[in-house]
Amino acid sequence: MFPARLRPYDPDQPDSTGLIAPAVPVIIICGVALLALVTSEGLAWLPLLAVGPALAAAHCGPHGVIRIGVLAVVVGALLGAQGDESVRTQAILLATPAAVALASCGASALRRRRERVLAAVRSVAEAAQNALLTPVPARVGQFQVAVRYSAAAAEARVGGDLYALLPTPHGVRLIVGDVRGKGLPAVSTAALVLGVFREAAYDEPNLLDVVARIERSLSRNLAPDDFVTAVVAGYPSEGRMEIVNCGHAPPLLVGETGIIAIE
Repeated sequence: MFPARLRPYDPDQPDSTGLIAPAVPVIIICGVALLALVTSEGLAWLPLLAVGPALAAAHCGPHGVIRIGVLAVVVGALLGAQGDESVRTQAILLATPAAVALASCGASALRRRRERVLAAVRSVAEAAQNALLTPVPARVGQFQVAVRYSAAAAEARVGGDLYALLPTPHGVRLIVGDVRGKGLPAVSTAALVLGVFREAAYDEPNLLDVVARIERSLSRNLAPDDFVTAVVAGYPSEGRMEIVNCGHAPPLLVGETGIIAIE
């Protein structure tokens, strides 16, 4: 069983861009130094050294930004010492990268704090999602099962998609569905659907009665504009499959002749 929103891309995997980005500020500082050495207007390029610490704030912590800022000021001081400008003029030119480095250090600290808050919120959301979508065994009855959940809001890692697969006295039964909306309100609705399904799947011999109990529960608890789409399936006996589609995307039958959408 594969949830409908299956994505091959994993946002948690690091990419080459994330590995190269921290070196970009140093490369920029070196490039500005090279321009200052090869041109006659060397001191005119010194304010561009501020680009280094400004970019570092996006990837580095406060200490990293300070190191990049010190590098920019030291490179600027060495280049300024080779010119004929007064000490006052050189100090004014070096004040730009120094001020930008200090401001970027504060911005980096604020970014780190927000990242920690976001990580805490995401951990709570993931805990709620994991409690809702309990792991499915590799084998349920005579079926081999594989599940991958990929929320539409990848950054939040929480959404309104739901699934459950369980053996019952009436055969193996499963549900795959999607709640309107996203975030924690959608998770609450998904928990309601799964709770009713797990109870009704054991109690009701008829699959349509399972769907009817879920519908009655939703009608009492959802707002008028909210809804849930789902596919409920059952395997009551050998060679027989029952499917009830409640406004969801049609399930796919994979066979030797290809993939067929079951309308």
